Amino acid sequence: MAKKKKITKRPEPAPASAAKTTVEQPVIPQAEPVSTPAAPETDYFWLGSSAAIIVVAALLRFVSLGLKPFHHDEGVNGWFLKTLFSDGVYKYDPANYHGPTLYYISLAFAKMFGFETIPVRMSMAIFGLLMVVLALFLRRYIGTIGSLLAALFLALSPGMVYISRYYIHEIFFVFLALALVVSVLFFIEKRQAGPFAVGWMALIVIVCFLPSSFTLAAYLGGDNMGALWAFRMAFLVIEGALAYYLIRMLLAWDEGRPIYLLLASASIALMFATKETAFITLGTMLIAGVCVWIWRGFLASAFYRDNWFGIMAGIHAAVFAAALYYRQ
Repeated sequence: MAKKKKITKRPEPAPASAAKTTVEQPVIPQAEPVSTPAAPETDYFWLGSSAAIIVVAALLRFVSLGLKPFHHDEGVNGWFLKTLFSDGVYKYDPANYHGPTLYYISLAFAKMFGFETIPVRMSMAIFGLLMVVLALFLRRYIGTIGSLLAALFLALSPGMVYISRYYIHEIFFVFLALALVVSVLFFIEKRQAGPFAVGWMALIVIVCFLPSSFTLAAYLGGDNMGALWAFRMAFLVIEGALAYYLIRMLLAWDEGRPIYLLLASASIALMFATKETAFITLGTMLIAGVCVWIWRGFLASAFYRDNWFGIMAGIHAAVFAAALYYRQ
């Protein structure tokens, strides 16, 4: 008799509800510790040297500013200023060639401090001092020592000191040329507008608003001095608000970078409004820029790297020979 096979019943799988469920916890990445960037070290050598140079430049430009009487060129410019001071009207003289910027800048000083030698000369001495400060802004391009030496030489230069203490157009003209260079460099570098650039832009905007505001105040106030000054103060407040919102708009546009382009444009405009030789200065600066571009390309060439000593010796020899030939 055949044996029956024993059928082993397989255990049924446990219901899903009875199965032990394991919930995997999400892995939360550990945040890396945030490292606070170290504050840049204060360069006391740079700050101290810059302050000393500025103090020396100020002393050479402002001490005993009224020591000598007006030079004959100063007398001519003083006559134009006297007419503007007395009559309140500037009339262009084609025989004089120069523009009105010198007279209007010094008019503000004459109105505030009196029509005297020191206030009038002070209006130009300030730009002689600011030119020394501008040279310090070239530190990124010519180095710490280079910018300090440039500022020092400008501060001590007999020629620069002389025309800074001299009521004539030249020092303001040179200041505008250097301001143009610095503004263009900062714009090309895409640098964020700094407080000095914002301050100059605000000053230019307010000065542009002033003539129309004073003219409108004079029209509305008439001969009533109380009403005239009330309208002037009201328009000054409005001007300040307009300048504030305009500067805010410029700062919101590419971190204020266009301010440098506007300052460069203002420098060019003021150069043409100051002297008829603006086209010569700007043309010379353009030629210098082209020469620098060519020279930089030449420096990067293999020919210069292989023969730099002979090339530099030849250039110095040529300059020395030219100096000897034209010494008379």
